[in-house]
Amino acid sequence: MAISTEISDADILEQIKISRKMPEITEQIIMNRIIREEAEKAGIKVEVKELQEAADDFRARNNLIRAKSTQMWLKMNHLSLDEFENIIRLELLSNKLRNFIVSDKVEKYFYQHQLDFDRAALYEVVLESRELASELYYAFREQEVTFQYIANKYIRDIELKRKGGYLGEIERKDLNREFLSVFSINELPRIIKPITTSVGTHLILVEEIIKAKLDQDTYQRIENYLFTGYLKAKLKDMI
Repeated sequence: MAISTEISDADILEQIKISRKMPEITEQIIMNRIIREEAEKAGIKVEVKELQEAADDFRARNNLIRAKSTQMWLKMNHLSLDEFENIIRLELLSNKLRNFIVSDKVEKYFYQHQLDFDRAALYEVVLESRELASELYYAFREQEVTFQYIANKYIRDIELKRKGGYLGEIERKDLNREFLSVFSINELPRIIKPITTSVGTHLILVEEIIKAKLDQDTYQRIENYLFTGYLKAKLKDMI
């Protein structure tokens, strides 16, 4: 017997339950209700022109320029045109409410937690032997080996090896406490003394320290963080 490829709403609900996503989705449903209610209390509305512009922007970002491609996308996502417009309207309401609730709190939060947003550009090699790590540490300090040489020889993960052990720019708040000493280094680039954890002994090269600035990306992340906290507090009060 051929297996049907038609998917019903009941099928979707069943899969949500099977995948144990119901608590997460239930929470989001209630949060959406909170957004609508709080926006109404604040007198926040979405004008027709705003809705049209946001819908056009969404279609442009998702390459849904032609009517046919939009119709196919709606069908694939089990959405009617009205439901699509409701999604866009909710997004606009959420953005306006977020700005109304937390925009005047972002700058204060940043300056209270500014150190947390400092970043360090780090390279890392994890070794099983602390003795070997110490030997390589002093060899690097004496310029007998490069960090690239250490990474090529001792990193097993192929992708990380290709990057020379580069981890990226990591914010202070995202680093484990054992590694916070990387932010106390003055002369860069520099390797810090080996640090042993349950994973192994870490050799870490600090390439650069980037002091935090309240740029657009950081502003947006703080705004989202504060707004999510606001919604979760409301949710907690309800349940």
